[in-house]
Amino acid sequence: MGNVINKFIMQNIYTLSRKVHRFLVVIITVLILIMSVTGTFLKYYNFADSIGVDLELARKVHNVVSLYFTLALVLMLITGLVMYIYPWYVKRRRGKLGENENTSIDIDI
Repeated sequence: MGNVINKFIMQNIYTLSRKVHRFLVVIITVLILIMSVTGTFLKYYNFADSIGVDLELARKVHNVVSLYFTLALVLMLITGLVMYIYPWYVKRRRGKLGENENTSIDIDI
């Protein structure tokens, strides 16, 4: 009974990690676009000033977005590690339980 519950919990953690990881890919893409534009304005301040960009605002936006980018990247790292370790964990558990090694890994796609 304990193995069935443990397997169910691990599968749910894996599935949740995949969903969160995919969501974070979109969030990080948007944050990268914002940071690249504001970073470019800060690096080439003469160009930004010539087109009327407020450099102080660009600096503040870049500074604020970098915190959210870092948090999203750390969460993406954690979910990626879960997805990397889960197949290895399942294979190892099957070996310890004496199950057939030729059976497929239970991964929801």
